[in-house]
Amino acid sequence: MKNYEIKWLLKSPLSTELESDTIFGHFCWSYRYLKGEEKLVEFLDKLKIKDISFIASNGFQDRILPMPKLPLDANARARIEDELKFSYEEKRKEIKAMNTIKLSDLKDYVNDFSLEKLISAHYKGKLNLLPDNNKMASIITHNTINRLTGTTSVDMENLFKEIVNFYPDNTTFYSWVKTEYFNLKEMQEVFTIMSQYGYGKNKNIGKGNFDIEVNEIEELIETTDNINAWVLLSNCVPDENDTINVMYNSKVKFGKLGGNAALKNSPFKHPIFMLTPGTVFFSKQQPHGTILEKVHPFDDKVIQNLCAYTIPITISQDLIEKINTREDKHEC
Repeated sequence: MKNYEIKWLLKSPLSTELESDTIFGHFCWSYRYLKGEEKLVEFLDKLKIKDISFIASNGFQDRILPMPKLPLDANARARIEDELKFSYEEKRKEIKAMNTIKLSDLKDYVNDFSLEKLISAHYKGKLNLLPDNNKMASIITHNTINRLTGTTSVDMENLFKEIVNFYPDNTTFYSWVKTEYFNLKEMQEVFTIMSQYGYGKNKNIGKGNFDIEVNEIEELIETTDNINAWVLLSNCVPDENDTINVMYNSKVKFGKLGGNAALKNSPFKHPIFMLTPGTVFFSKQQPHGTILEKVHPFDDKVIQNLCAYTIPITISQDLIEKINTREDKHEC
């Protein structure tokens, strides 16, 4: 299976986050516009019977990933205090805010991963667990126009608000796709169409404008025999054969249909509870996630790609045993 890196150069404000299942939806519509509905149906049919794979990650600004969700027990906190000569309680809020890590930094710790090591390295100046996030979310207020009078209403009763994310010029996001179905040229063609149509909410009025570049790359992190955990980089609903030994981030997503299907009687999908990036699966076997079917109340053909794009890490056996004894190990 080939691994592709998608480079998203943002050219506008952004109303919809780069999430794996949303990226997949845009990819499918772009493929349909490029090759026709018959080719899309052939691709989706093979995907549903697991004859092929298409595993996408979320998009991450400057390759800055969410911190893997792992516990920091009392013994680890005591060792941090002893080593760094400060009170953990005084630093608690600051440490709790350490929720991101650069991919390049994470690679240096994958063979013996722990929050204790990362926090220690952060305070020794060896890495930065608080990279700047330049996103500035704004609430923009709009009003509707009365098509008969050509003006807004006198009482301003039709005001509505929209959350829009603004980034500095040329902000770059990165996402990744694993598939054996498309070659590099085909991936580049489809993502070029996607860049021309725009991404996400309000793309018809200039939001979600990207220049997109696709390249084939090696695995982000090579798998070894010592791997015993996997960090999720996509939205995911686990497969029935995936491990249930998980510490997770999660959300309920209220998705909508895109493309021409958004003009149907109801564009709204069923709400879906899903795991989100930073979730850690504790298993030697890589989690797969699912292609979720029947996600729309009136159209059985609609699917949602919630396969698991993961990277491997190795954590100590002691930590795994402690996690296994935690009653709240599945809690977000």
